[in-house]
This record gives sequence, C-alpha cells and structure tokens, in this order.
Amino acid sequence: MTLHSLSKNLIKRVLCRRCGISRVIPFTTEWTSDGLITHQILGYVPPPSIIIETEEYRYIFASLAEALGFNIDRIIKEAERKAIKVWVWDMLKTYPQLVRKSRAGSRLLIEAYMFMLCLAGLGDQEACRVAPGSHVIFYGKNLFHLVSAEGDRQGYCELLYGGRYSAKGMVLENERSVIACYASDQPAELEERLEPPTREIIRGAVEFERCIACGVPRQLADLRWDWDNGIVINTRTGLREMMVPRWTIAVLYNELVKELGDEIPRLIIEAERSFATKRLNEFGLRLAYSGESSYKQDTYEKIRILLSDFPFRGMGEPVDLSLENGTLRLRVNNPYNEALICGKVLGYYESLMGRKGEIEWAVLPEEWALEINVTPA
Repeated sequence: MTLHSLSKNLIKRVLCRRCGISRVIPFTTEWTSDGLITHQILGYVPPPSIIIETEEYRYIFASLAEALGFNIDRIIKEAERKAIKVWVWDMLKTYPQLVRKSRAGSRLLIEAYMFMLCLAGLGDQEACRVAPGSHVIFYGKNLFHLVSAEGDRQGYCELLYGGRYSAKGMVLENERSVIACYASDQPAELEERLEPPTREIIRGAVEFERCIACGVPRQLADLRWDWDNGIVINTRTGLREMMVPRWTIAVLYNELVKELGDEIPRLIIEAERSFATKRLNEFGLRLAYSGESSYKQDTYEKIRILLSDFPFRGMGEPVDLSLENGTLRLRVNNPYNEALICGKVLGYYESLMGRKGEIEWAVLPEEWALEINVTPA
C-alpha cells in the first residue's frame, strides 16, 4: 500500500466527534475574521485559498476560449506551472537536493503532495512511475481540470528535479486520467519564479459560528469529503467544490491579461455573470452556506445572504452594502479577484432585480479593497 493510500485510510478514521470533519483540516487551515482562508503546514505558510465550485472554474476558461475564438490551454498551463512554484517552493527547499532528486525521496514528496491535492478536492492521482531526471507518470481519477493539472505536475517536477519539464495528459474512461511529465531540453526558468503580491490585509470583523470541539466554521459540515475519489461535495446543492490557492487565480488572471489584453476582465465578468445567474436560478439561497433555503421578500436581504458566503469561501469580506432606487453599492475588503467578484455580484443583481445592470468597479490603490457600483441598464 502506498503512502497516499495509507494517508487516506488514516484520515478517514480521525474525525471530529461533533461535526465529522477530518482533524487534519483544523490542524492546517484557519478561517479568519478578515475573510481569508489561511494555512500552516508543519511551519510552512502558503498563500491563502478560496473555496470555489469545480464547474465554475472550468466554465470561466471555456467561456473565455469561446469568446476569444481560440484555444487558451497554453496560457492556462503556463500560469499554473508558475503558480505552483510559488505555492510549494518554500516547503520543498527545506529538503536537501539529494532527497528531492532521489527516487525514494522524490516519490515520498510527490505522494505527500498528491494527498494534499486530494484533501483540497482536486482529484485523486498517484505517481505510478517515477524516474528522477527522466519522467514521472501520474494516474488517477476526477481531476478538477486537466490542463491546469498538467501545469501543476510540470511545475512540481521542475522544483523537485531542477531543469525544465514538459507535461501532457489525457482523460480516459470513467473520469480516469493520466499525465506524463518528462525532462525537456528547454532551459530552467526558476529565476523567473513569481512572488505572491504583498497586500496589506484589512482587518475584518467576520464572526463564524464554530464547532465547539474542533473550531472549524459550522458551514464546513455542509461539505462531504469523498477520500476515495478525491472530491468534495456540497450536500446542500450536490455540486462539487474544491479549495485552490488565491495565488493560482491571480497568476491565471494576470497571465491571461498579459497575453490577451485588457479585454479579459470584461470577458471574465460576463462569464461569471452568466454562471452566477444560472446557478442562482437553479438553487436559490442554497448556493450560500447561510442555512437559508427559501427566498426572503426583501431583495436587499437576499443579496446580503448571498454575499455573506464570501468570507467562508475565503473571497473577502463584503462591507458597506446598500441597495437604494435600484442602485447597488458594495465594498469588498481583501478580495480574491476583482473581475470574478464583479461578475458574481452582477449576476446576483440581475437575477434578483429582474433587470439588466451596468457595473462600475475600482480597486483601491492604497488599500486591498474593491468598490462596486451596479445601476439599472
């Protein structure tokens, strides 16, 4: 039995007696009063994460490709390759090169990383063949997004072994997939490794109702981990969700803007508006983790409930919400991405108000905050 399998079998037996959540989650993850999801893994502090629906993640890229009229997989893959280097390099560099580049050491580090991805709901893959300096073959099921996973595996192999790798994957029957990473002749690009943007966090006042035994937010009990398949299911909606680093979203967004221009924010807003409208029409307030399932009469209250979901998802803290004469105003402190948040808010507005809206937004230069203004079109 592999380390990956042993870890899954162990974690399924170490659950909170009150809420049923795996004990590894409160041990490594904290939901802060600032609307952030932060981590600490054996002294390593990676960038914060968000909880996002898997289909939403896929939909944004598919909509962008359709609107642009060409395939953007190369950009997505490269952005993910860069992002993963930031996310795990500070952890990996604590291991000597001799360990990272050896067959046994690198296999253990790969399996530990695959377990972390399984915990985040990103699918269940293992390294079925490891040849340091030559190739690594990953096999498993239920990947959250094949192209992103290719970039992820490529970046991780480059960190482990040095030099440059290429990656190619394919989806097989029954949601199974294989990704092959192999050494490339291209020069190493570790010197171009990006750093997470340093933004001063705006201290917030978010209060979570928490499990009295392990301390996680009550909303987490609405998620069910399927360890054998590497997926997380929202029991209120039946939809698959996952936890991804905020930095991954930031790198993907910046890479798309750099490659394709300033039209990208508008296209992302439109894609997210369309997706949010569809989901809200289908699930109503069950989309939020508020515990509400039926609509309120007051439109302001409905929007407030939906936005109150942001802090649990690590998407920031909504403040200063107002809805007067058909105009919605909102500020989000510590936002994860301005275009995606604007699209989501616009989708909520149009669905609940029953009319088209026009959105204006600004990222404040002196603070990590986003101001949004939606008016009737």
